[in-house]
Amino acid sequence: MRYLVKVFTEHFAFGLTIPFTVVWMLEKGLTLPEVGVIQAIIFFSTFLLEVPTGVVADKFGRKNSILVGTISHVIALTIFVIAPTFLLFAISAVLTGAAWALISGAEEAYIDDTLVPTQNLSYKQLFSRVIIADESSTILGMLTGTVLVGYWGLQAPLIFAVLSMILAALVLFLFLPKDAQPIDDNDVIIESPSDLKTTLTKYKKFVPLFIVLAILFESARMLWQPALVSQGWSVAQLGVIFAGLKIFSLLGSFVAEEIEYISVSVLGFVGVIGGLALLGLSSQSATLGLIGLSFYFFLENILRINQSSYLLEIIPNKKEKATFLSGSSLIRNITSSAMSPILGWGASYSMGFVLVGLTVLKAGSALMLKSTSQQIKQDHSASPL
Repeated sequence: MRYLVKVFTEHFAFGLTIPFTVVWMLEKGLTLPEVGVIQAIIFFSTFLLEVPTGVVADKFGRKNSILVGTISHVIALTIFVIAPTFLLFAISAVLTGAAWALISGAEEAYIDDTLVPTQNLSYKQLFSRVIIADESSTILGMLTGTVLVGYWGLQAPLIFAVLSMILAALVLFLFLPKDAQPIDDNDVIIESPSDLKTTLTKYKKFVPLFIVLAILFESARMLWQPALVSQGWSVAQLGVIFAGLKIFSLLGSFVAEEIEYISVSVLGFVGVIGGLALLGLSSQSATLGLIGLSFYFFLENILRINQSSYLLEIIPNKKEKATFLSGSSLIRNITSSAMSPILGWGASYSMGFVLVGLTVLKAGSALMLKSTSQQIKQDHSASPL
């Protein structure tokens, strides 16, 4: 399937960069608090553009939105590779946020409306295959990045990532079909796309769930690389470590379609497992940290696939799918953009203290996850949005 080729080349690029981005910024002279600010800029840019780009995808086409987002990724990566200053890294971060905003929501809507009708698969089954391609190519990219770092230095995988992302854009533009369901102007929501109050009001019953998900799955990511380096792992070894962890994500992808999002009791342990990983990293126990991260990565895609399927099921107006899904990402990005600079600043003083604090926060959030999700489903059944 041609879409899987696009996913493979795109996420091969991500795999080339994921283990090395924070270390690259530190090597270019940024401090850890500044890296936290760069992460916050990505989240905040995505947050500002989530709803506008969701409306754009619903109005002008999901494929077009994904294509523009992929091109934005190309430009952002190119700037990231050559950036010598905080300002250029910040510009790259803004473009990265714009790219995520253009793709989020639009991608799931494109798969559901255009690709699912041509396949003998449900949305959940097809999306699981997309995630399997995603994780497989990411693992390959991480291993390739490790080799490139060993032979040519830290900049090499970033350059190859730009080339791979260009290929993904070409595959999308030349070989993938147009939207199967053109959107009539009357079917697109009429509220101001930049009106945060409207968005929060429209999706207010989902806000607690999205905040919990952000705490469980977005917090502390920026700290993994420097924490592992502080334990004595080399930069080149990071690619192998992350590739090994991504194998667990791949395993999670294979079993995800057999599990119901709301009824998964194991998700209640996500915070505890994430906390185990963080405690291991903070206590300089490499074994404990890697065991915790392995379980964490395994659960990540179980949640990701089932969450996407669940949200598509409860959208009240099926013709504004991209807008609804963008609204969900918006709430999570508000949370993440607020947390990133705080984490970076705190970790620059005491990595262990910050990681222990996050452990407690994650454990508390895990206790809220299942009950919050069940309440949303009950409320939706009784009174849809």
